[in-house]
Amino acid sequence: MRIYILTNALEYGDAVSNHCLLLRQRAGELGIPALLCAEFADDRVREQLSGPPELLDQAAAEDILFHQLFNETPLMSRVERFPGRRVLMYHNITPPEYFSKDNPVFRTCLRGLRQVRAASSLYDYAVGMTEFSRRDLESLGYPHTGVFPLLLDTARLLRAKVNPVLMGLPKPRGTVFLFVGRMAPNKRIEDLLRFLAAYRRLEAGSVLVLVGNDAQHPEYVQSLHRLATSLGLRAGMDVVFTGKVSEEDLATYYLRADAYISMSEHEGFCAPLLESMACGLPTFAYAIPAVEETMGGAGVLFREKDFSALANLVWETLQDPARRQGVLERQRLRLEDFSPERQRERLRALIEKVRPLRRPPRARPLVTVIINTCNRARQLERCLAALGEQTYRDFEVVVVNGPSQDDTAALLDSYADKIERAQVSSRVLSVSRNQGIAHSLGELIAFIDDDAVPHPQWLEELVVGFDAPDVGAAGGLVYRMHSGDIEFRNGIIDRQGFVRWDEPAPGMHWDWEEGYLNTVSGNNCMFRRSALEQIGGFDERIEYYHDEADVILRLHRAGFRTVHRPQAIVYHEAAGSHNRRSPYHLNWFAIAKNTVYCAVKNADRGRRWKLGLQVAARVVRERIGAMVVWRREGRIGTLDLLWMAACCSRGIAVGMALAILARPRYRDLKRGAERAAKLFPASPPRHMRVALLSQNLPADSPGGIASYTVALARGLRELGCEVHVVHRDDRLRSVLRDGVWYHGAAPIPFPAEVLEGYRLPTVVKNLEYSNGVRAKLLDIQARWGLDLLESPNWDFEGLLAALERRLPVVVRTHSPMFQVALSQNWLMNQDLELCAALEGTLLRHADAVTGSTRAILELVARQYPVSDKQVLVPLGLDIPAAGAKLARQPQANVMILFVGRLEARKGIDTLLEALPEVLRAFPSASVHIAGRDCGAAPGLSWEQLWQSRMRGQAQQGQVRFHGEVSNEVRDQLYEACDIFVAPSRYESFGLIYLEAMARGKPVIACRVGGVPEVVVDGETGILVPPGDPAALAAAILRLLRDPEQRERLGRAGHERYRSLFTSQAMAARTLALYRDVVRRWEELNRPVWRASAVEVRRHSGCHLVWVPESRNLCLLVPEGLQGIAVYGPYIRLAPGSYRVEFKLWLGAAPPPRRELGKLDVCSLRLGYEQKKPLWTEDFTAGPGSVFNLFFTVPDPAAEDYEFRLHTTGCVPIYLREISVHRWPPKGVPLPRSGAEVQAAEVVQL
Repeated sequence: MRIYILTNALEYGDAVSNHCLLLRQRAGELGIPALLCAEFADDRVREQLSGPPELLDQAAAEDILFHQLFNETPLMSRVERFPGRRVLMYHNITPPEYFSKDNPVFRTCLRGLRQVRAASSLYDYAVGMTEFSRRDLESLGYPHTGVFPLLLDTARLLRAKVNPVLMGLPKPRGTVFLFVGRMAPNKRIEDLLRFLAAYRRLEAGSVLVLVGNDAQHPEYVQSLHRLATSLGLRAGMDVVFTGKVSEEDLATYYLRADAYISMSEHEGFCAPLLESMACGLPTFAYAIPAVEETMGGAGVLFREKDFSALANLVWETLQDPARRQGVLERQRLRLEDFSPERQRERLRALIEKVRPLRRPPRARPLVTVIINTCNRARQLERCLAALGEQTYRDFEVVVVNGPSQDDTAALLDSYADKIERAQVSSRVLSVSRNQGIAHSLGELIAFIDDDAVPHPQWLEELVVGFDAPDVGAAGGLVYRMHSGDIEFRNGIIDRQGFVRWDEPAPGMHWDWEEGYLNTVSGNNCMFRRSALEQIGGFDERIEYYHDEADVILRLHRAGFRTVHRPQAIVYHEAAGSHNRRSPYHLNWFAIAKNTVYCAVKNADRGRRWKLGLQVAARVVRERIGAMVVWRREGRIGTLDLLWMAACCSRGIAVGMALAILARPRYRDLKRGAERAAKLFPASPPRHMRVALLSQNLPADSPGGIASYTVALARGLRELGCEVHVVHRDDRLRSVLRDGVWYHGAAPIPFPAEVLEGYRLPTVVKNLEYSNGVRAKLLDIQARWGLDLLESPNWDFEGLLAALERRLPVVVRTHSPMFQVALSQNWLMNQDLELCAALEGTLLRHADAVTGSTRAILELVARQYPVSDKQVLVPLGLDIPAAGAKLARQPQANVMILFVGRLEARKGIDTLLEALPEVLRAFPSASVHIAGRDCGAAPGLSWEQLWQSRMRGQAQQGQVRFHGEVSNEVRDQLYEACDIFVAPSRYESFGLIYLEAMARGKPVIACRVGGVPEVVVDGETGILVPPGDPAALAAAILRLLRDPEQRERLGRAGHERYRSLFTSQAMAARTLALYRDVVRRWEELNRPVWRASAVEVRRHSGCHLVWVPESRNLCLLVPEGLQGIAVYGPYIRLAPGSYRVEFKLWLGAAPPPRRELGKLDVCSLRLGYEQKKPLWTEDFTAGPGSVFNLFFTVPDPAAEDYEFRLHTTGCVPIYLREISVHRWPPKGVPLPRSGAEVQAAEVVQL
C-alpha cells in the first residue's frame, strides 16, 4: 500500500504545504511509503515534491489518496480516476461574501465551494481540520466525515535561524503584538488596528506587526493604511506591514513579539495560533468555532469586540505574572496534543478507518452514440473505426443518415451487424438528432459529428460526469483537426445566447448567479436520456447552430446541471457541407436566426421583446461587424459581404418572429418497440506494444531462443499486447500470424572505410545484423508504435537499437559469451573479447536484465555491473496437450533420447562415452540423438566418431543419429522416448528439459548453471556431475532398471511444468516486468512535446486517415502535393539540447535515388533552421522509419519553434507522430573496462 498526497501547489512556508510535507513524513515513520504530488511547486521546496499529479496514474487499488482541498482545484479529474480509497482533507474555503464581487478571489472561493458541494460522491471519506469544517462537509452532502487536525511542527520556528539584522533592531518601549496571516478581509485586520489604538491609550509605545501576504487584496490594504492614519497610527512605526517573509524572518518576528492576537472571523484551523504558543507568546484570539477548537482551552479567547474592554483584558493578563504564566502553562499542555507521537496515532487511526472501505463499482450504463451524417462516407468510416478503440465498451452506435448521395448507404450496409441505422429525408439537424434518440436504447445519449475522431477515453470520461443524479448534460474538449487549436473548451453561454467557447477551467455555472450557464459543443456531448424525454428532445425549428445550447437552457429550467469534462477529447475536421463552404461562408441565416430564437424563447415572457432587441443589436455588432473586417482584410468579396449581411438580417427577423409567435417543435421521445442492443464491437485490446528479437523462428531453425520467443509472443498476445517478432529474413516480409506480427530483418553492411583496419569477422557480422534489426525496429515504430523492446544477449542483436534510447529495453540473458567460450574451450582472441564486451554494453544499456534462473543472474552479475536491475523470470513453453502420453514401456524396449546441438558444451562427448556400458547391459534399448552435428574435430562428425569407436560391436546399431529435425519429428521423438538425457556442461536454463518434462518424461541432466532450478534431483529427474561418463551411465542404468521410478519422475516433472513453466506463466511475469520498466522509463524520459497526427497543423490538402493494419490515425500527405505539408505549432522550449523525431512511412514504392522531401526545425524569430533531406535510400528496412533532427535552444529561448515536413510530391507519405525529447536522454551508462571502451569505439565508427 502507498499513500498519495495531492495538492494544488507546494508553497514555501504555507500551512497546507507544511501539512502535506509532515503527512508524508509521518506516513514514512509508520512504514508506509508516501508520494507528494502537486501541479506547481515553489523553487525552495521543489526538491521535496515527488512529482506532478500524473504520478497518480501508477496507483493501485490498495493505495490511499489524501486530497488537500482549500480552494478551487483543477485536479478533480485526477481524483475521479484514482483506483484506491479517496480521502478529502478539507482545509475550509473562505465564504465569498467577505470579498467584493469584482474581486477575483470572490469568484475563486465561490467556484471552490461549488466544487466541494459537487464532489461529495467522489470520496470514500472526508475529514475537516476541525469539527467546524467537518460540519461544513456534512451540510454539503458528505455521508462519511471525521476530524483530522492540521499537522504542524510546533518546534519548527524554534529551530529556524534568526535574521541577525532584524533581531538587532531596537526593541519598542511598549508591547509588540504580532499577527501572522494574509491581509484579507476575513482576517479583520481593521479590528486589530482599532485594538492597537485602544491599547496604546494604556501603553503608548505599543506596536502591531502584521506578517503576511499583502499583495492579494491591494484595495483592502490601502483602506487599512487610511484607517491607521485616521487612528493616529504611523505606518512603519506603530503598525508594520511586512508582506510575505522568509522562514528566518518569521521566526525572528515571533521571537521579538510579546503577544499574539487574532481578530479573524473565518478560519478553517489557524496554524499561527499554535506557532505562537510554541514560541512562548501569550495568545489572544476572537472566539469563532474553528479557533476555539484549535486553542483547545489554551490561550485567551474573547467573544466581544469591545476594544477598550479587550485592551484592559490583554493589559491585565500581560502585566500580571501569575495570569501570564497560567496562560503559558495551558498553552504548553495544548501543544502536547500536536506532538509527533499524537500525529502518528491520528494518522494510523485514519488509515485503519479508511482501508476497509470499498467503493461500490461505478455503474456502467448503456450509452448510445448517435452520429448524424449526410454525404460524408469517408469521414464517417474513420469515425466508426475510431469508436472501436473506446475503452468504455458498454455502448451502441446509431447512425442517422440524411439524404446522402455518396457511398454512405453502402458503408452502413457493411456495418449492418454492428450498428443501428435510421434514415431521415430532412437536412434539419434537430430532426436527425431526435430520430437517433428515438432509435436508441442507452440510458445516456452521446453525440459526435461524422467528421470527428474521439480520443479512446472519450466515453469513459463523459460517463463519469453523470455520477450525480441532477446532471443532465456533459460536454468535452474539441480540438480543430487541421491546426490543433482549441475549438471548444469549458464553454459558457450568456442570457443573450452568445457563447464564450474557451474557458481555462471547468465551469461551475449551474445557475445564472454570474450571468452564465455551462454549455456544451454539439459534436462532443452527452445527455441523460430521461432528461431529454422530460424536455421533449431537440427543438426541430432549429435546423443548425445552437440546437445543443437550446437543450442546455431547457435542461436548466427543468432542474438539471451541465458539467464540463475537458478530459473527454474529440478532434473535429469541420469538413465542408451545405452549412459550411469555408471558414467564412457559413449558413449565416441559421446562425443569426437561432441565436435570436434560442435566447428569446427561453427568456421569461415579460422580457422577450426587450431581450430580442438586445440580441439583434449584438448580432449586428458582432457578426456583421466581423464580416466588415473580413472584407477589409480581403478574406471575402463585396458581394459576399452583402449576401452574408442580408442573410443575418433575415435570420434576425425570422428568429424573433418564431420566438414570439410560434410554438417550439418538440417530440415525444419515449422508446418504441423493444429490440436487443447491438454493442459496438471493440477492436482487440492493446495494453502494450512490444518487440521481441529472435534471429530464428522454430519452423526454420529449432532452438531455445526461438521456441521461448514464439511462446512468449503468443502468451503476451493473449494478455492483450500487440506483439512484433523481428527475425532474420532477407526478404524483409511482415506477416500477421495468429495475432502476432513477424517482421523480417536483414543485415545492413557498413561502408568499407568504417571498420577499416579491424580484423573482427564475428563482431562485424553481429553488428551488421544489429544494424538491420535497428532499421526494422524504426520501421515498426513509425508504422505501429512501440512501448518496449526485448532482446536476447546472444549476438547482442538489440545493441544498436538500445544505444539509440528511443524506447526502454529489456535484455533476457542466456549463456553469456565468456561462459560459452569456457565451455567450448575456445581461444579468446580480440574478436571474441570484443563480442563479450559488446554483449556487456548491451546489458549495461538495458533498463532491466532478466534471467530464467538465479544461477544465470549471478553469473552475469559477476562479470557485468547489472545486479541492480536484474529480475528473475523463468522461461515457459506452450506445449498443447502435453503429458497426455505417460504410458510405461516394457523394460526391453526402452528408448533414450538426446536433443540439442552436437557439441562439447551440450555434453555429447560425455553421453557417447557412457553409452557402451549402458547398451551392453540393455542390448534391446535404443538411443536417438537429434540435433545439428557441429563436429567433434575438423573433418570429423560425432556420428563418424561413434561409428569408428564401435565398429564391429553389437551396440553400434543401437544408436541412431537423426541430425537436425523438424518440429514435428522432434515432437514425435519426445512422445516416443522413455528417458530424456542431456548432460550439458552449462545451461542457463535448458528448455529441452521443459520439453521433456511437459510430456511426462524423466530427465537426466548435469548439476550446472540453472539446471537444478528446472530439474529437481530425485523428484523430477536425476542430476549428475558434468563431464562424468561413469556417473551418467549409472543414472541411465538406474532408470532402465526401475520403470516405476521412471513413471514417478515423469509425472512429477509434468506437474512441475504445469505449475511453473507454461507460456502463460512466463507471459504474465514478463508483462508485469514490462509495465514496471515502461513506467520508470516514462518518468525519466517523457517527451518535452508530442503531437499525434490529429494534433499537428497541416496543409488543407492532407487527410486524416484510419490505418486498419496498425490501428492508428495517421496523416496522409497525398502524391502530387508539393511544399510544406506539416508545420507549427510554434512551441516554447527551454534552453538546452533536443532531439525531434518524425515517425513516417511511404504509401508506395518510391523511385530510386530520389529526394522525397525534407524535414526541418526552425525558429523565425531567431532565424534558425536545421534541415534533413529525405531520400529513397533512407527507407532501408521497410516503408517506414523514424528520423531525427538534433538542435540546441539558446538562452533566451524563442517561443516560435516549429517542426515541418516538406514533400516533393513523388510519393504519398504517412505521418503518425512528431515528438521532441531532451538530448542526451537520462540514464546512459559510460564504458567501464578497457574492452568496453574499445567496443564503444567500434560502435561509434
